[in-house]
Amino acid sequence: MKLSSKKKEKTENKEKVDVQPEQKEENSSDVRNRIAKHYKISSNIIPIHPKNQDYIVGQRDQQTNAKHVIEKKELEAITYSLQQNYSDILIQAMTDASAVTKLKEIICNSPDFQNLPCYHNPDICGDIINEVAGYGIIEQLLHDYPNITDIGFNGRFLTIETPDNKFTYGLSKQDQAITSDYIEKIAKRFALREPGNGKQFNAGSPIFNGFSNNIRISATYKTLSPLGTTMSLRVSKPKLALNEINFDKFAPQFLYDILYSLVVCHCNMIISGEVGSGKTELQKLLIGAIPFSDKIIMIEDVAETHIADLYPDKDVYSWVTKGTEKGQDLSKAAQVTITDHIKNALRNNPKWIMISETRGSEAYEMFQSILSGHNIITTMHAISNNSVPGRFLGMCSLRYENVDLERLEEEFLNYVHIGIHLSKKIINGHVYRYLDNLSEFVPKSSKYPDGTNTLFEQRLDDNGYRTYSTNQPTEKLKNIIRNEIDAEFKMPNFHNVYEPIPTKTKLEEKEESEIQNTLQEATTSTANN
Repeated sequence: MKLSSKKKEKTENKEKVDVQPEQKEENSSDVRNRIAKHYKISSNIIPIHPKNQDYIVGQRDQQTNAKHVIEKKELEAITYSLQQNYSDILIQAMTDASAVTKLKEIICNSPDFQNLPCYHNPDICGDIINEVAGYGIIEQLLHDYPNITDIGFNGRFLTIETPDNKFTYGLSKQDQAITSDYIEKIAKRFALREPGNGKQFNAGSPIFNGFSNNIRISATYKTLSPLGTTMSLRVSKPKLALNEINFDKFAPQFLYDILYSLVVCHCNMIISGEVGSGKTELQKLLIGAIPFSDKIIMIEDVAETHIADLYPDKDVYSWVTKGTEKGQDLSKAAQVTITDHIKNALRNNPKWIMISETRGSEAYEMFQSILSGHNIITTMHAISNNSVPGRFLGMCSLRYENVDLERLEEEFLNYVHIGIHLSKKIINGHVYRYLDNLSEFVPKSSKYPDGTNTLFEQRLDDNGYRTYSTNQPTEKLKNIIRNEIDAEFKMPNFHNVYEPIPTKTKLEEKEESEIQNTLQEATTSTANN
């Protein structure tokens, strides 16, 4: 959409702003002067934006469901007035999210803005300040799609992922055009709000990783990205996306009880899979099986699991690292790593030491904590449960080059009990995250050459069906269960069960069944009368 207007007519209403895409457009000077006159500001502070950049699409109105549209010239006039009269608060808002609320109140109620559309119009004030000092389109998308898990910008357009779908934003004519420069501005605002004095994101510091407002961000500056600045956002909220009610979409319901029992019996677990397969969500769910009597220390780079919020009655210590991300200038003495936290955890008498993600040399210290009697549930990237021991040993060797890998592997297969591998698959545009393999780690032998015994395996086809089978545990796992709860552990016997992937939860099916029964009873009663 281009900003244009009719040729000047000899009328008294020369201040009217006409947006007529089909008619001859004004030159830059005409546009600049007309906007300045309309809003009673200096024309030299109004830039002329390129094609498709003359408006901002805001959030949906809760009553009409229509989206607010804020023209760029209006946004620029508001920004200019804030810069002139409220510069201290504007600067504060770049690093302090609480100041954003002050700005919304100012543009809504201050007489300085009485000639602008925001004045006494709270419905659009939030959209405007999000653009001026917030996260702009990101906040709008999170408002419009509350179940978003990931947002990415590849230099050309945005991609949005929810638990069920993936779609684009910025390609349709109805969408606000998103440019690399716009995303760069958003990324810099994230960087400014990092703890301390913020971080830099520019040619000198071209890679930025951070966390703000429950959003984890990774951005790469345009000097390293030929198509323009790129950005990946992961949204974490204090809720369980995977839970007992919807577990059947993830794996057959009987596995929920089995996994719960394995946690109760203090089995050490490694959850692996590709990016976005649901590893952290499963970890969060499994922690729910840990009783209050067991102290938990949760260690992560950023506070994105929200374990203490999810389980307020559990004894949880939540720790984060400091100064370990690339681009931070802290000296080694000032850094606090996962390894540091693991060593410190041993002095705090925990039962469980949870590492949100194991990806480096901290694996060695974590394994030493297992050997000293502590339990773990951690996540890592691996292509299968069979590959987990090798991945783990490789990370341990990063700490000590002369580590005895043969002995370490033997100990790993004895003291790490369970491997859970997750996958995701897109079927007819719907994203399915599922548990594809549950295995116990066992000593290598001719029967178990990879050191794994498969307990459960699941595959999804392109027709919306799943196939799964089970297998029985070895004496190693049976003995662990016996020692903990004095019970015999058996897997239910299933072989190549072929069934539709559930599209509704058990609760939804139950509610629908109850409604149908009620309607049927009412119909029968009416007929009898």
